[in-house]
This record gives sequence, C-alpha cells and structure tokens, in this order.
Amino acid sequence: MSVQFRMGPTDHKVVEQFLGRGSSRATSAVTLDAKAFRHQEGAAEAAKEAGSNVFYETATERLASPGYGLEKYPMFVAQPYLIDRLASSLTDRAELVERVLHVHPDYVTHATAPHFYVDSERVARLNVDLAEMTRLQTTLPVRAVLTVANRFAHRYADQLAAEYVRAGVLDLELRLSPFGGDDESVKKIRDGFAAAQKFTDAGLTVTLGQSGNLGQVAVALGHVNSYSVGVGMLERVDHSSVVNRQKQPPRERAEDDAGGGPTAGIYLQGISSTLPRKYVERLLNHTDLRTRVGCRIGKCATSVQGPLLDRRDHYLHARDAEMDTLQRHPAGWRPTSETQRLQQVLALRQRINDHYLDRDMAKLKVRTIESLITDIDQARQAS
Repeated sequence: MSVQFRMGPTDHKVVEQFLGRGSSRATSAVTLDAKAFRHQEGAAEAAKEAGSNVFYETATERLASPGYGLEKYPMFVAQPYLIDRLASSLTDRAELVERVLHVHPDYVTHATAPHFYVDSERVARLNVDLAEMTRLQTTLPVRAVLTVANRFAHRYADQLAAEYVRAGVLDLELRLSPFGGDDESVKKIRDGFAAAQKFTDAGLTVTLGQSGNLGQVAVALGHVNSYSVGVGMLERVDHSSVVNRQKQPPRERAEDDAGGGPTAGIYLQGISSTLPRKYVERLLNHTDLRTRVGCRIGKCATSVQGPLLDRRDHYLHARDAEMDTLQRHPAGWRPTSETQRLQQVLALRQRINDHYLDRDMAKLKVRTIESLITDIDQARQAS
C-alpha cells in the first residue's frame, strides 16, 4: 500500500528535500520527468536512499499523434509512431525498445517499456510485445504502463492481464481513460475498480495511475497496490484531451507572463480537493474553516497558511500522510475508515458550497465523493 509521485519539470528539488529529510512513510516510487530527467538525479538518489523506486516516464504514447513541442521529448522521431508499422515489423519494435532503454538514465531502479494508448486489440498486443522485448533486453526489473480506454479495459481486462503475466512483466501502472476528477458516476467507478481488480487477481503489482481520490479508495479496497499522482496535478487521466491540447499551437505570452506550463493546485485534506490559489485563500482566511481544511504536518505545522506557503511540499507530505494513516489500519477496517473520511469530506464540501463561496466561484463538486461512498458500501455488503 503506497502512493507514488510523478515529477514535473521543476519538482525535483522539493521532492529531493521531502525524501531527503526522511519524512516519507508511504511513498514507494517517484517517476522522472520525460524531458527534465537530467536535472533530477538528486531526487532519484534521495528516493533510493529512502527505499523508494525510481521510474522514468517515456511518454511514447504522446508521440503517436502530431503536436507542438514534441521534439523536446527524447523519444521523438521525425514522424509520429505508426501503430500498424510497429505491429508488423519486428525490426521497428526492436529499434524502439533499444532507443527507450538508451534514453533511461543510469539512476532508475526499473526500466519502463514503451507504450501506446490502447483502444484496440492490435495496440494492446503491441504493448505486451514491447514490454516483453524490454524485459529480454535489460537486467533491470521491467515496469509496463497501460493507458487504456475504459470500455476496452472493461471487456478485455482478463485477457490483457493474462498476456502480461505470460510475458513475464508483473509490475503495471494502469491508467484508465477517461477516469478521475470530481464528477464520476458509481457505475464508472465500479467498472474501473473491477478492471483493476482483474489485473491484481492475475498476480500483477498494480498502480492505479493518475487517480487522486479514486486511487486512495482503490488501495483501501484492495483493488490495487498503490496509486500515483503528480505534484499538485495529474489526478485524473484523459488521453484524448492530452492529445487535443498538444495539437494546439502554443499561446503567445504577454510581457508579464512567466510561462512555465500548468500551475500545481493546492491540496486541502479536509475536503480532499486540489484547488486554485484563490479558492484556498478564501477558505483558509475564514476562521470557520481554516482548521478544518488546513494542514498541521511538516512545514505546515507552524502556520494554518502552510498550504499556501509551499504548495508542492504540502502536497507531498499530505498525500503521503493520508496513505500512511490508511495503511496503519488493519485491512478489514480500511473500507470503514475511508467511508468515514469521505462522509466528512462530503459534509464539509456541501457546507462550503452553501455558505462560504463568493458568487463568482464555482461550487465544489460532490458526485465522485458520493459515488465512492456508495461503491464502498456496496462492496462491504457484497463481502
């Protein structure tokens, strides 16, 4: 039971500090950024000293579609990768695996196989073959990444799990797409958890990738071994949206625009939500709420304004602490403890929506929280 963090281009210093001071209790891995990994050796070494694994994000699934700025990725080639060509050419697959392994830095603990978005049997079988070829070409343990359309996963999870086992690749990050966020139905969550359970039942060590709240509950219910997030972002998966965004030309920067891409949100444990700064300021400035949504861990222990002072360090220690608390409960108690936590989250979100938001602020969504409570209750009744 653990949480894993995928670093962005500028997260390595805060991750190195977090792991280096020995405050992690439930972090099992960090993933190096696809483009900025050369600057992240310090964070990788701190992770290994803390007993955590170090992975590398190959980002090959993004390179099967055209887009802007893709030439900055180490695995970039002149044209998008062609699934049909890779599927039919052993030589092309071998060259791809060789390039991926060559790009991996020396300080990783696992090799990550090249992977592409799965929405058909052809791509699914291609991914399995690439994972097996990677295993045969390296002495490192091999980790597979499976970004897969929900409907395909629901129908073929048993078959896919068996294929990975036969390939000898037993460490898998499962990224269901689209999956996550605050507006998911009970059925969608149930189907996603059922697909994840099939991989776990087959004997794989499964991480539910980029899954936020859904990931923690999936761990509590035993569907997966761990879940992954970014650092204040990457809490949901939507491959189609990612591809659509990369096809859009970069926006022009104003003179006072520092750029730098997406800004990490600020996580508030009391409402289990990652929000923009203006929302967090609004909530932490109100004495009715500040101790209910604030943090008293690590650097935040000296100020209820802590989450605003260092949003990324706060995110790391808050997520790690939540998982540490969960894993301290006996397995049979974890569903109950998650139900109680989510009920408190739901009540506080509803109270904030009713009384504490300015008129121009969108209300906090509650559908996913309600769905998770229902799913846990039904799972308990079924068992």
